Amino acid sequence: MCAFEQSISVINSKILAGEARVVTEMELRRGMESGVSPMSLGVDVITTAFRSSVSGSAAMLLVPVAGRGVFTRAKKIWLNGVPGHPGPAPNERLGVVDTLIFADEVSEETSQGPCGAKLFFDILSNKEISVECLAVEGNTYHSSFALSGLQFARMFTYNTFIPSSRVNDGTDAQAMNQHIRTIRRGNKVLLNRAPGIVIGGGTHGTSSRAALSLAADMFEMEPISLQDEAQASDMESTYSVALTIPVIDESVLASVAMYVGRMKPDKDGRYFAESDEDTAKYLQDLVLKKKFLITDSDAQVLCYEPEALVSE
Repeated sequence: MCAFEQSISVINSKILAGEARVVTEMELRRGMESGVSPMSLGVDVITTAFRSSVSGSAAMLLVPVAGRGVFTRAKKIWLNGVPGHPGPAPNERLGVVDTLIFADEVSEETSQGPCGAKLFFDILSNKEISVECLAVEGNTYHSSFALSGLQFARMFTYNTFIPSSRVNDGTDAQAMNQHIRTIRRGNKVLLNRAPGIVIGGGTHGTSSRAALSLAADMFEMEPISLQDEAQASDMESTYSVALTIPVIDESVLASVAMYVGRMKPDKDGRYFAESDEDTAKYLQDLVLKKKFLITDSDAQVLCYEPEALVSE
């Protein structure tokens, strides 16, 4: 039994009363470097941000193609030359097509790598997107759209990997991973700075590499949060994720402090990417402004139990 315990409802009460102590992982790290004990800070919430490969994501869009009753079904569809997957819903008689696009899709008009991620960036930038749709009748229809004109646009991730350097360094696994148990199905998150939720575990999560599945509407997403392959062709395209870690007992704070304390700096001497620091601060501000409460969920722990790592 931990000497200190508090419920999610108590933490939310503190947030609403303006009494919650909210820190970012980076602030926790800097405090530790100055000799401040994390246990002395009275922390209620820790905000964390990281980036994950965009290859583990997809977008579902309601794409306008033609007028009502012009065609019956969509056989194939392309957005900026990137092939999509028409959904099973019979909305085509209304002139719109449910379209699923994977970030790993490759355009048929270029020999370059995956272009789905570039398409996502263009959509979030509210650029005009060209549409080509082949109907089952054999006719081809052309149209265009911008994100602001869509009725439905949602991004799903099915392999949001929590960085391994923040989960387990190979020692003291049980202690290092206690904070992961606070991530539960239904938790609120920020996906590219837009409000979203944790759906469940990722498709390729393992006991040594935690993965989540997330969802969020694309209308409020910031395109800068989705790294543009066209601007950084030598880098893997990624999206931004931000989470709150409620300090429900001392083991959670001790776990975060342990893995943050064992992180190694990059070649520039930084422990966290600048974009991650900015996003963690952005979420911190939302919590302090009472615009982001912690989800009180009884759903099962998602990723894995820390004890599973110990037995490996």
